[in-house]
Amino acid sequence: MKNSIAFFVANIFQAGGIERVVTKISNSLSKEYNITIISLYKTNKEPYFNLHDNIRIEYLFDKKIKIRLNYIKIRKKLKKILNDIDCHYFINCGMGYVPFTIFVRKKHKYIAWEHSNCNIGKKYGLTWTGRVLSNKYADAIVFLTKKDLKNFIIKFNNGNKSNKYYQIYNPSNGQSTKKYNISSRKIMSCGRLSYQKGYDYLIKVARIVFNNPASKGWEWDIYGEGELKTDIQKSINDENLNEKIHLKGNSDLVNIYPKYGIFVLTSRYEGFCMVNIEASENNLPIVSFNCDCGPDEIIIDSKNGYLIPCYETEIMAEKIIKLIRDDKLRLSFSKNTIIDKDKLDINTVTAQWKTLLKTVA
Repeated sequence: MKNSIAFFVANIFQAGGIERVVTKISNSLSKEYNITIISLYKTNKEPYFNLHDNIRIEYLFDKKIKIRLNYIKIRKKLKKILNDIDCHYFINCGMGYVPFTIFVRKKHKYIAWEHSNCNIGKKYGLTWTGRVLSNKYADAIVFLTKKDLKNFIIKFNNGNKSNKYYQIYNPSNGQSTKKYNISSRKIMSCGRLSYQKGYDYLIKVARIVFNNPASKGWEWDIYGEGELKTDIQKSINDENLNEKIHLKGNSDLVNIYPKYGIFVLTSRYEGFCMVNIEASENNLPIVSFNCDCGPDEIIIDSKNGYLIPCYETEIMAEKIIKLIRDDKLRLSFSKNTIIDKDKLDINTVTAQWKTLLKTVA
């Protein structure tokens, strides 16, 4: 008889980074395990990403609720589902939900899966509390990056290592078969139009880049929506960059990446930075701030991109201009995007999850 795994996510019925990764890993593990995905919310008829037919879907609420005010109701509904499926492993996706799920357990092993980085979240907030509870009560904690694991040990475990800490990367979609577009004269950035993504830094960088004669004919497109859209557009206008920087809104980026020559990330922080991975998969040279956490585990400096000290806008602009000037350098970086990508392969990642599950069993 197969062992059963229950993944708990916010909303498997909408597009989201966590939901995409959970779908990919669930599909892979479903060959050997009975998989149930428990969604806090159900906001559409079908899951957003394609799940294998043998994966069971359950949900707690059919509309958004204030989770802080529904602690008891969440626990009660979740407990009923877990009794019905008789799960062996419960994998909580996102530390902010740990306070609602970690004490709803019988015999199953509890695995807390960090999807941000441990320096994000206010002290005594839900995410911070989730990390504290996980460190004390979970059977295992999974971190997306090596850096975040080290930071967690220092911040939440007084510098002491633990055999219940595991580092497993999110899987990539695989390297694109499309050739790098050496003739492209476009720079690309993407991500929510929010403080986290550092678009104020991007505009400072762009001002330097587009004041340089080498950038003639180049443009910079930003994909995403968010609460700072109006402010960002105003800053673009104030710098007279509205003919050079374009806010493109949300889009399916699968066929977008190959149209660009350079990818730039100006984030203040990341959990793992899937956009860097996606850009690399599509053979784009990357120029990225070396923020916590993830860029330095994707980019090999001066081989397939540039890692820039946070938040040195002049250095970032200098490296972008260097790439703009040198077609051969961009092509070399593009060819090197394949380096060190085996660790992101779905088979590698699945094998690590299987090892974890056998270890905590």
